[in-house]
Amino acid sequence: MGLMVYIIGGDGTQRGAVKIHKECVRRGLKVAVAGIPKTVDNDVAIIDKSFGFDTAVEAAQDAISAAHVEVTSTPKAVGVVKVMGRYAGHIAVAATLGSRDVDCCLIPEIPFFIDGEGGLFQFLEARLRENDHCVILVAEGAGQDLMRETFGNKENTDQSGNKSLLDVGLWLSSQLKEKWRKEKGESLSLKYIELVLSYLNCTSPQKRPDSGVEATNNQPEFSRRSHATKGVPSSEPKKGGQGKAK
Repeated sequence: MGLMVYIIGGDGTQRGAVKIHKECVRRGLKVAVAGIPKTVDNDVAIIDKSFGFDTAVEAAQDAISAAHVEVTSTPKAVGVVKVMGRYAGHIAVAATLGSRDVDCCLIPEIPFFIDGEGGLFQFLEARLRENDHCVILVAEGAGQDLMRETFGNKENTDQSGNKSLLDVGLWLSSQLKEKWRKEKGESLSLKYIELVLSYLNCTSPQKRPDSGVEATNNQPEFSRRSHATKGVPSSEPKKGGQGKAK
């Protein structure tokens, strides 16, 4: 009698499924292993869209809306929102297109720089002159090479082989505030919102394509930070899932 094993998850989980399959073959076990793609990042290439993605985009749009409300209530204010996306910026891009409140979207696939002609700071100056506010959306995997050049950190990996990420949201907020202070001689009003969806306990209302049922009244969890700390801690989630404001 054979056994069927279904393994649900993202790219790391699917790599694990391959190893399980190979081990079953090595032992001569009658086990069929079926990998079912599921990742909020929507970065599994063999499918058009993973369930979980719509829910993540909806939660990201709520965070963007919160940032937009805050920066439009204060003169010359900037909102920085960090969302999920280690290697792919699908959540950030979809949320940007859906919300229409984002002025700049930074994703892992496209390098960016802060200083100089065409840099992020120059863009920020122009937007504040035109609109008096600016919302920047950044995926958690963006700017990693730029940060490692700044701090001289070597690239580390966790036990699963994933890259250990530096916190681009805190770093970017700190860089913009410091550069604004040096060049303008005044403080920059900046609101930082970090959206972290736990992979174990998603508190956002599930979208119909993800769950097949009506959404609940639960609200997405995100944290507001009115300023960035000087250090740039790792953005790896602590046990328990949700980020907290500092």
